[in-house]
Amino acid sequence: MKRFTPTRSLATAVMALSLCATVTLAALVPVAGVRPATLGYVAMLVTGLGMFLRERVFAAATTR
Repeated sequence: MKRFTPTRSLATAVMALSLCATVTLAALVPVAGVRPATLGYVAMLVTGLGMFLRERVFAAATTR
């Protein structure tokens, strides 16, 4: 029987919120004067966070 780990759900929630923030910034670029460079930096951070979380969540579990 597999152990229940809420890590996957937490990673999904974090990525969903991060992507919502990125999309919100993309929508604000023409309206509120958000610089495109800021959007690029946020997108890079979200991508890196996603890769980090994916590595952490889907790492092979050690069995004893």
